[in-house]
Amino acid sequence: MDQIPSPYKPILLIAMLGGRIQPAAVTALQLSPDALVCIASKDRPGAIDQLRGVWSALGQRSPILDARCVAPMVPDEAKATVDRFVASYAEHRPMISLTGAPMPMVLGAYHAAQEHNCPALYLNTGDGTLVDFVHVAAKRPVEISLTVEEFVVTHGATLAACEPVGRGEQIPERHRKVLAAMRTHMPHSMQTMAWLNAGPNLGMSVSRRWSLGREHWVMMEEFVQQGVIRGLQRRATNRGDVVSFQVPNSVDGAFLNGKWLEQYVYTEACASRQDGEPLFDDCAFGVKIVSNKALRELDFVGVRRATGVIASCKTGKRAFNKDYVNEIVTVGKGLGDNYTPKLFISGSACGNDAFLRQAHTREVVVVAQDQLACLADVLRRESMSPTFARL
Repeated sequence: MDQIPSPYKPILLIAMLGGRIQPAAVTALQLSPDALVCIASKDRPGAIDQLRGVWSALGQRSPILDARCVAPMVPDEAKATVDRFVASYAEHRPMISLTGAPMPMVLGAYHAAQEHNCPALYLNTGDGTLVDFVHVAAKRPVEISLTVEEFVVTHGATLAACEPVGRGEQIPERHRKVLAAMRTHMPHSMQTMAWLNAGPNLGMSVSRRWSLGREHWVMMEEFVQQGVIRGLQRRATNRGDVVSFQVPNSVDGAFLNGKWLEQYVYTEACASRQDGEPLFDDCAFGVKIVSNKALRELDFVGVRRATGVIASCKTGKRAFNKDYVNEIVTVGKGLGDNYTPKLFISGSACGNDAFLRQAHTREVVVVAQDQLACLADVLRRESMSPTFARL
């Protein structure tokens, strides 16, 4: 006799919310529930509206039907609230998301899940698995993949509407070829860029004393070949050689004045691999966001399994300014805080011990000129096993 199929019951996700909205939002994205209800801590009642805003910004149509706040240190209150939601929405099949919630709330929700024999789920972004603590054998791999835009939005920030984030299509072909030549001519290419960026910003016509060698001149000729500069001349004077050239346009000027470093970091990140697969699910440069009503810019963002690596890229004599460390720490607070590794990357050599101490204290990894040749290794390390532990 044919079995009569049981009627479909829509999935209700009971999302336990902690101080960070992103873990719950990413878990919900993985499960694609038919509806959600939320349980937040009484000391963070704004988390509910934050999740509503994130869910809407992600274009999700599953409704958030209800929300309650509980005492964060009273497991029984969390359990009782889960019980009420399960009873109130009996026509649904409940699942509970524990990801990112305070431990006492997790304990209460876990005990409720045991009683109702429903999944109590934790999304482990480290190894890309979804763990069900009620049905202990139910640990399954999941494809955790966010775009840079989704990474920003799931943290409750907003992308600035002024211009799109930078990706490969925003890099002119001539600049791509220069970046490729830079990799071939390490470390002389980086020393050449540091020489270019050592003085005031390059204007349309440039004349300055040449202080480098024959190997560095190869990069100058590469700039000419690719059309990034023109009219390159070198003449001897009694005070040493002087180099002069013209910059064709503002796009090439921006590239030579420092945009090259953002694009170098981006192209290295795109080319990086882990176990034969791309290291990052998505990455971008020049990412402008609005966080806490302030406009901020991140020179690089890479996302791997919903966790990010962010970087500030600076060139020139004043690159090692402690304000830049404070700036990336401030931006990072709205994008995962200590869970998101932060890099300060410079095309200049660093001899500023006070800057290095400040960066270490604020848990920012410094990558200076001499490390740019192995930048791919740095990005891999910080995305997989960061210098400063994710907390």
